Amino acid sequence: MANRRDDAPRRHRQRDIEPEPHERAREELDERFGGPDPVKHAKRRADAKRRVIDVENLREIRDADYATRAIDYNPMDATFLMLVIILLLFGLVMVFSASYAQSIEDYGSASHYFLNQLRWALIGVGAMILFAFPINYYRLKKFSNLFLIGTVVLLLAVLLVGKEVNDAVRWIQIGGVRFQPSELSKVAVIFFLARWCEDRRSRMNNITCPVTGFLIAVGPTAILLALEPHFSCLILIAATAVVILYAGGMSNKWFWPFVIVGVLLVVVFIFYGDKIPIGYISRRWLAWKNPESYARTTGYQTLQSLMALGTGGFFGVGLGNSRQKQLFLPESHNDYVLSIVGEELGLFGVLVILVLFALLIWRGVTIARRARDRFGFLLVVGIMAKIALQVLINLAVVTNAVPVTGMALPFFSYGGTALMIQLAEMGVVLNISRQAKEPIKL
Repeated sequence: MANRRDDAPRRHRQRDIEPEPHERAREELDERFGGPDPVKHAKRRADAKRRVIDVENLREIRDADYATRAIDYNPMDATFLMLVIILLLFGLVMVFSASYAQSIEDYGSASHYFLNQLRWALIGVGAMILFAFPINYYRLKKFSNLFLIGTVVLLLAVLLVGKEVNDAVRWIQIGGVRFQPSELSKVAVIFFLARWCEDRRSRMNNITCPVTGFLIAVGPTAILLALEPHFSCLILIAATAVVILYAGGMSNKWFWPFVIVGVLLVVVFIFYGDKIPIGYISRRWLAWKNPESYARTTGYQTLQSLMALGTGGFFGVGLGNSRQKQLFLPESHNDYVLSIVGEELGLFGVLVILVLFALLIWRGVTIARRARDRFGFLLVVGIMAKIALQVLINLAVVTNAVPVTGMALPFFSYGGTALMIQLAEMGVVLNISRQAKEPIKL
């Protein structure tokens, strides 16, 4: 007796082969989203367009789920870790060298500021280990919206109960700990936009998507920072946000208008900064243009910084032998610690620091390129962009290329909570390196 299946008409034969890839994709979509859509007599062109959208949605779902699967962890990036440790130790040495005169004046102890920075550095190393090993960075994604909302609430609290320092209200004190919520807001914006760009990757070419993400992430934060005021942090956050959006898929035809607008604002500030109706900004602009005329007021700090850099020459006067840190240069252990580096270690010491930061950023970009998902890639891009911008702005301030902004130098400037947060960020980058698609080689 002949096989009935072989005798059956061709149109009734069962399929013995695997379905095509696009058919499997459609079936998986049906399972995820509750079955197929009702049959409609639509145009063939509309059906083709919908199939393209379905495949893109499936790819997004696949990439998002990929990070939650079982992972064969790689060794962490030893080069990146080594650079972080070198910068941290170098920074601690320079904080002690730049702060002991001010520490004796304020507390009667040469090591007060150094010991406080060391304590926060140890806490920060603990945070770095925590974010590098036990915590999977991808699981932090679901908290990114809450993180941003929390930082906005803290910035609002600064305006209500914050402490005024140097004509600005930027600090809040909880118990015995005083910190700047703006430091947390920098990280919150990075996490939020990394999630925004990953979840909407197929719509990033449309101008409404990146602009909406920018306004949600930066808008409330920018308003609150302007009221403190803390414009240098506002500029840093906005610039970092644009970098993340561009890396996340923002089209060139929309990215470059952002850049052009930013450049035009800088040009307007250079020529008309004294017309800005904000007292401390116009005073700093005048001192920037002609510091000698304001040598006893707002130009004093700039002149002392330039004097320190000029005294150092190429190899400096020797570690610990700075004269400007003897209560001549205000904030010598904070925003102007690079000036003390230039005086004690000379241009050579400054170049060494810049090379170390350049290597750190290069290694971070290498980790980003091998990240196993888009969220990790954008996190590393945002963190490295923030570090790079901070270094450039601080260098411009101490050399009087831009007005005084209050921008600290990462790992070097005195500030416990800022240092702890920076080390925690490095832990996130190391976590991403451990989950790379392939081991990262030197």
